[in-house]
Amino acid sequence: MFRTTRFFYPHGIEGEAMDNTSKEFNNLDKAINHAKRYATGLRFAGVQVEDEKGDIIYEITSDMEAIDNRKEVEEETEMENKNFEGNDFVVQVIAKGEFVDNAGGGCSFLVEATTIRLNHIALNAWIMSNTMNCRECYDTNEEWEAYEAEIAERRKAWTAQIVEALGIDSTKGSVSITQSQSEVFTVVHIRKIA
Repeated sequence: MFRTTRFFYPHGIEGEAMDNTSKEFNNLDKAINHAKRYATGLRFAGVQVEDEKGDIIYEITSDMEAIDNRKEVEEETEMENKNFEGNDFVVQVIAKGEFVDNAGGGCSFLVEATTIRLNHIALNAWIMSNTMNCRECYDTNEEWEAYEAEIAERRKAWTAQIVEALGIDSTKGSVSITQSQSEVFTVVHIRKIA
């Protein structure tokens, strides 16, 4: 699925707040042809074609400069696939969506939900950040508490790696990561916007 988004000035005045229209296509060539067709007029401010991951594959700027990123995106995807099978901590984005939650009283929150897949290294790090022992495995409370503290640090480090891999600013709002099925997890980032 490819999305073409056309940006334009509602009154044709450069510098005013832009508006946009979007259309989805199953075929990249059709999306690019649509972009080229509507890249005209005084009100035109730019057009972008994105893939399902949100990568900009093709764009036409307000100066009518066409920028084709297909080769770079293909190389990046190929590199991601190689890295996923390698020995590094790698996260693959499966789907991403967001919505604005108007909580009332003038408060609004942006809720971003991302479904990810972990490679074997990242999944193993998650497994190792779970409590596998019980209190009865230790002779003293101090040993048990030390074990619990170590596990908490592992989970904190794992969460930080996921947040960093997704480019989330964890200082703004809160992040929740839950396992959906096997190596598939859901990451929800909620932050106040108004």
